[in-house]
Amino acid sequence: MSAVRSPKKTSQLRSSKSSGSQATSQSLPLQWKRSRKNEKSFPLLIRVLLFLQHTSSILTLSAIAGSLIMYGLTFYTQQMWNRQYDKLQELQYYERNVTSIHEALKDEIAEQAKTTNETFVPLTPDYNLYLEPAMISHSSETASSSQSRKVEPPKTDRPVAY
Repeated sequence: MSAVRSPKKTSQLRSSKSSGSQATSQSLPLQWKRSRKNEKSFPLLIRVLLFLQHTSSILTLSAIAGSLIMYGLTFYTQQMWNRQYDKLQELQYYERNVTSIHEALKDEIAEQAKTTNETFVPLTPDYNLYLEPAMISHSSETASSSQSRKVEPPKTDRPVAY
C-alpha cells in the first residue's frame, strides 16, 4: 500500500526487462519449454497429417460456403419462379376472358345476321367500286387524255382482296 516500491523489486523488474527472453525462459517450468531443434524436426507422417488437416479444413469451409450460396440461390430462384408463375396465371385468366368475349361477339354477329335475313355478299371484283381520278386543271392536254381513257375492272376469277 505504500507508494514507494522496494529497491529489491524494481531491480528484479529491470533485470528481467534487460535480459529479454532469458528471464522468461528461466521462470517457465521445463515441461513448457520448447526447444528450437524439435520445432522443425517433426516426423514425416506428422507433417503429412498436418498438411491433410489444413487442406481438409479449407475444403470443408469452401464446401460450407458453396452450399450456403447454393441454398440462397435456390431460395431466390424459387421466389422469382413463384412471382412469374402468378403473373402467368393472371395473363392466362385475362386471355380466357378475352377469348370468351371474342366468341360471344362472333356469336352475336351471327345471330344478328340470321334474324335480319340479310345475306352476305361474296367478295368478287364485280362488286368493287372503281373511281376515276380527279381532274387536274393545270393543263388542258392532261385533262383531255384522262377523259378519253376509261378505267375498266381487271378480269380475274379470284377475289382481289381478302
